Amino acid sequence: MQVGSKVRRAGLGISILTALALAAGCTSPVAVGHVSGGIRLIGGPVTLQTYFTDHQAGSVVVRQDGQEVQRTSALKGHTFDLALPMGTYQVSAAVANYTCTPLNVTVTSASSKSIQAVCYLDDPIG
Repeated sequence: MQVGSKVRRAGLGISILTALALAAGCTSPVAVGHVSGGIRLIGGPVTLQTYFTDHQAGSVVVRQDGQEVQRTSALKGHTFDLALPMGTYQVSAAVANYTCTPLNVTVTSASSKSIQAVCYLDDPIG
């Protein structure tokens, strides 16, 4: 009986491994698109206008249905690039002393979107 028992255990082990391999093969990869862009600042003294034409440093936050799903930083003079699964997102930047307008972005399979997060200088008088 020991020989038959070993054969049954070996057969069960092979069945479990086969089922796991099939289950792993049935999963499909999640389609991912890219959202890239920069942070632009508006406002301030006229003498700083050339300063504001460059991409600025700040944080970029991505939310879906009100929940934060990703966060990154952008360096001065650089852009950001986010890999996101298909869906609709709200992308917003954060820069000290500026109010940034959130953007709604829809990512489709393997799409690339280029955006500019625009931030306005807070009113120092108001």
